[in-house]
Amino acid sequence: MNTRNQYQRVFGRRELDLMLNNLSEEVRSRYVEEDEDGNVIAIVIPAGADAIANNTFSSLQTLRYVTIPDSVQAIGRSAFERCTALECVDIPSSVREIGASAFYDCQHLRRVKLHEGTKRICSFAFGNCPKLWQVRVPQSAKRGLSKSAFAGSTCDIKLLLRPVSKIKAFLSDTGYYDGYRHFSSGVDIDEHYY
Repeated sequence: MNTRNQYQRVFGRRELDLMLNNLSEEVRSRYVEEDEDGNVIAIVIPAGADAIANNTFSSLQTLRYVTIPDSVQAIGRSAFERCTALECVDIPSSVREIGASAFYDCQHLRRVKLHEGTKRICSFAFGNCPKLWQVRVPQSAKRGLSKSAFAGSTCDIKLLLRPVSKIKAFLSDTGYYDGYRHFSSGVDIDEHYY
């Protein structure tokens, strides 16, 4: 996904650099929070942005929190890759696609909140996130969920589907369920899906 070509108001690396280096302190304080050493720990993406470009925040290792406005429709490839301090992210219902490796290797990512409306979660989008413990994948993403979206993460994936027989059928169709266990955690599906 090349976000610069598909969307008009893309928030990317140059917008981030502008925000960090060229805004007045008063304006900057509305969008950026820093620790006592001047490291960026929180970012508010401005309302009106319709996409987050590929690699925008990648390797910003002090970033702990990000606020994504409900105008964003796509999160680009590797947008937050290796943001190792990132702890939680609430992805609004306006986001239709989460690009490949978007949150890959976010070592402290514990919570991801997805909403109905997300249609595609690409390969390794949340891969190698060892502290991610539970994700609820909305029904709108059931056909667009890559088999490797959570590869290397040991979290339980809960699909917002009912009843259990439908979940088993869906997971079987996508290769996540072999009739007994699901994902890499090996947890019995009947115990965790509702």
